[in-house]
Amino acid sequence: MRKTTGWLCALALALLAPVQLAAQAGGTVTGRVSDAASKQPLANVQVIVAGTALQGRTGPDGLYTIRGVPAGRAEVRVARLGYSGGSRAVAVAAGQTATANFELASSTIGLDVLVVQASGEAARRRELGNSVATVSTANVEMAAVQSFSQLVQGRAPGVVVLPSSGQLGAGARIRIRGNNSVSLANDPLLIIDGVRVDNESNSSGLFTGGQSTSRFEDINPEDIENVEVLKGPAAAALYGTAAANGVIQVTTKRGRAGHPTVRAHTEFGTQKQTATIPANFRAIGHTTSGAKNRNCDFAARAAGTCVAVDSLYSFNPLRSSLTPFQTGNVTNLGASVSGGSENATYFVSGENEHGVGVQHPNHISRTNVRANLTGQVGSKLRLTANTGFVQSNIELPQADNSASGPVLNGLLGDPSPGNIARGGGYRPPTTAFSLIAWENREQLNRFTGSANADFRPLGWLSVNGTVGVDVSNRFEGSFVAPGTVGAFVDGFREQLRDNTNTFTSNLGATATKGLTGSLISTTSGGVQYTTSDYNFTYGEAEVIAPGTRNALVPGSVAEGVAPNKLFGAYATEQLALNDRLFVTAGLRGDQNSAFGQNIGFVTYPSLTASWVVNEEPFFPKIDAISNLRLRAAYGKSGLRPGRLSAVRTYATVNSALGTNVVPGFVVSNAGNPDLRPEVTREFEFGADLGFLNDRLTLEATHYDKRSHDALISRPLPPSVGGPGAQFFNLGSVQNIGTELALRAEAIKRDRVGVDFNVNYSTNSNKLLTFGDTSITPIIFGLGANTQRHQVGFALGGYWQPAYTFGDANHDGLIQQSEVQLLPNDQQTDPVTGSTYFGSPFPKREASFSADVRLARFIRLSGLLDYKGGQKLLNFTAINRETSNTLGFSEVRQVPGAATLEQQAAIQARRFFGTAAGYYEDATFWKLREVSVSLTSPQSLNRSLHLPAQGLSFTLAGRNLHTWTKYTGFDPEVNYGGQSNFNTADDFTLPPTRAITARIDVNF
Repeated sequence: MRKTTGWLCALALALLAPVQLAAQAGGTVTGRVSDAASKQPLANVQVIVAGTALQGRTGPDGLYTIRGVPAGRAEVRVARLGYSGGSRAVAVAAGQTATANFELASSTIGLDVLVVQASGEAARRRELGNSVATVSTANVEMAAVQSFSQLVQGRAPGVVVLPSSGQLGAGARIRIRGNNSVSLANDPLLIIDGVRVDNESNSSGLFTGGQSTSRFEDINPEDIENVEVLKGPAAAALYGTAAANGVIQVTTKRGRAGHPTVRAHTEFGTQKQTATIPANFRAIGHTTSGAKNRNCDFAARAAGTCVAVDSLYSFNPLRSSLTPFQTGNVTNLGASVSGGSENATYFVSGENEHGVGVQHPNHISRTNVRANLTGQVGSKLRLTANTGFVQSNIELPQADNSASGPVLNGLLGDPSPGNIARGGGYRPPTTAFSLIAWENREQLNRFTGSANADFRPLGWLSVNGTVGVDVSNRFEGSFVAPGTVGAFVDGFREQLRDNTNTFTSNLGATATKGLTGSLISTTSGGVQYTTSDYNFTYGEAEVIAPGTRNALVPGSVAEGVAPNKLFGAYATEQLALNDRLFVTAGLRGDQNSAFGQNIGFVTYPSLTASWVVNEEPFFPKIDAISNLRLRAAYGKSGLRPGRLSAVRTYATVNSALGTNVVPGFVVSNAGNPDLRPEVTREFEFGADLGFLNDRLTLEATHYDKRSHDALISRPLPPSVGGPGAQFFNLGSVQNIGTELALRAEAIKRDRVGVDFNVNYSTNSNKLLTFGDTSITPIIFGLGANTQRHQVGFALGGYWQPAYTFGDANHDGLIQQSEVQLLPNDQQTDPVTGSTYFGSPFPKREASFSADVRLARFIRLSGLLDYKGGQKLLNFTAINRETSNTLGFSEVRQVPGAATLEQQAAIQARRFFGTAAGYYEDATFWKLREVSVSLTSPQSLNRSLHLPAQGLSFTLAGRNLHTWTKYTGFDPEVNYGGQSNFNTADDFTLPPTRAITARIDVNF
């Protein structure tokens, strides 16, 4: 053993000897890095010597020193998140010191801006052949941002955020370059400080009528330093079997070397429900014989059972003294302290948020705590530890299509005098609008932590390792007291406890070698091991002891465990020619416990190229053109099947055996040993242009993304016994689109600055095939048949039988006989007699944001958001207008209120069952954010003897106005919350208008 150890030591010394000699023969590079605008020193700037793994970081004074630099010409590069970066050539002599100073301008789009890669290493944007969107949080206090989804909304092309309601604590759907999967979730992968975390966007397990919490919203925007969006497989191939829907990488704040800096903020905001809430109407008239008719609505007049309205009653219970709406509010108080020395920095923060929603009972109470530490051990090892803890309590009300929802009951009520409900649909307002009729509460404790080591033992080698956990414990409880809700006369109680534990470990190494004076090779490789365990217990009871919360009669119970394990390995090779042309090839292989037992490693290749054309000698020197880069990328990534989809599982049953009853079992899930992940490949092409020293930049990208091996549930014949369907890798889905991002510094002067950003993107989604001609369209949606997955059309598209109509007798009333369904051969799908009416997901999205700075003390900003090409099923109108008995809407009851199109929609729904007339254009423009911020000059702070170094006041508004043709409350609502595809307006509370006042101070 000793002999072997001796040989190993001798071999190590032999290998290290040349490196030590090189270090002794090398020189030193030193310099200072400062902010180009303020001329103040910049700390924690990364400084590297190109073609080597040698690096350093600036201290509080902006100074850096790198020793052991090989003699000769060296290129020194500097980069820091949020700045443009830079490079400079220096001549290094053995035993001598060379100097390279830098001034960096703030930027998130320059070619030398850093982007974190899957390996944990940072790369400059110029090296990447794929598009990466960066969302800066430097000015998050300027916007009325209360959640992570609001932070990214409208700030990156191709990233579509779809909020679902105006309830506090409810989440939003986030889609990156469209929907990829028929059967699996389409949420992006979420990475926080290098660790995979729970990205369940539809997290609530108990019934609320539609809305749900989201684990994306657990992230505190105040703690975020940077958000990077890898939009597709071409960018996310190295993330393997998890990244087909794109990747969102969150980097939390770090400390800055220097004296401790304390920052604090307090914020108070109000929320109001500003949507137009319609009143209920009731028309009473008489027949041709003069007999009184209690019902003289449009349907009765069209049928001739009532000829004239004698009395018209109106009442709006939702805007009466009984209203369940109130002025909501959100208060927020937080503080952070950061600082440290050149070798160790820290960032510690805490924040408490409390809010009351606009509809009873809707509350949120959330506390976030974070501590991040960074230490430099010698010149070769850098250690980072990140910890975050969130505790939240959220209460969501019964809403949407819940029979206990106040909006539903308020809009279905009969306004006739003497009616005991008088505005209550299923129950009177005094019951339907009760504050405590049905409780739904979620309590969450979640810890996310990671530790990272960046080790550079040799001048050409770096090693990066990360381990981390994400642990969340969630408790949900519902309670209905006896006698308060009609469906539960004896009361109701249910509880759900679930636990999700995710463990991530990454280890990677990068070798950098200059092959020639102009060609640099960078080789990376690594492994990843991830485990994710989910378990739950559930119980319910429907008989509660009066005056207590105790169950008298136990109900159903359930429990489950769903583990998942992933092992992946990757390797990449990049060749860089003259720091202008970069070609990178990569390969990742994964083995996942969710794969079928016959499936081994699944591989994901990638190939990217980036060419900075304007830096080539042949490119003409045009002062106006500061940047021209062409890029292309190809890659594959995947989505694993459900945790247990590939496994055959069984359920216990009691079986008759002769005259006895004996325990037995049946197959509950057929499983599939050949089940593979869904694999998505993507081609991406783009160009980045900069003009006038990058004061005007344009990024243009076109992508073609195709998912194959999509999981499709194929029906099984009854003769098989057990389950009626089994998952197979059969389908294919395509997304094609274009993305444009325009950034401009319109005015850049000492006392006046004007910046604006314009984002625009398109997406065309199509189901290419089910992979089996025997599989019929997958039909679902509100009403059980309003949406479909059908070959040749967008996933989740709206389908219904189409009809024609005409006012043949010109009496202004559409009768049943004047509406006709189209023959099957004239429908889009002649087999089922249905027509495609569009997709609930936008085909186009755009945003325009502007930032104006005046006299250094006043800032104005705004965000205008657009989404177009989508439809929305107005099921609220269906319920209010097409009841076969009575519907109390203005359109149904008031003479002359309904257009011929609306009358035809009513008749088509009543007599033919089609909702075709209620698919409305949901295109909209929304004034998403407007804010004004006033900063107190430091001279004023000193003259008033204020201890603060910085003091600012911000007034901001959110969802201030919407321009749309949609006739419902708001075109962004969805009764299904963050459901994968189910989308409709069904008495859903619309987004609220928020006004926020905030004070920021730093010491």
